[in-house]
Amino acid sequence: MFKPSLPSGQGLLLVPCSSIHTCFMRFTIDVVYLSKDYKVLGIETIAPWRVGRHVPGTKMVLETAAGYAAQLQTGSSLICRQAPAEYSGLHGPER
Repeated sequence: MFKPSLPSGQGLLLVPCSSIHTCFMRFTIDVVYLSKDYKVLGIETIAPWRVGRHVPGTKMVLETAAGYAAQLQTGSSLICRQAPAEYSGLHGPER
């Protein structure tokens, strides 16, 4: 938030997270909704001052620069080379 743009090739993985908003943002982003095992459940492009849709089963959300997610498909899986610390709790009992 409050940044002029998202650097190319970078993103923000929000864990745990099931939905997002773009309030206070100044640029459009691609949003990738992921399951606990990094399966792509949904993809959308969201302009500033909007609320993302509800995608059942979402445990984390990846925010990227607009256009980046065009290379992804719903149903595919992403590989995370360094899992966030909070990720370990996603394999255990649901919070």
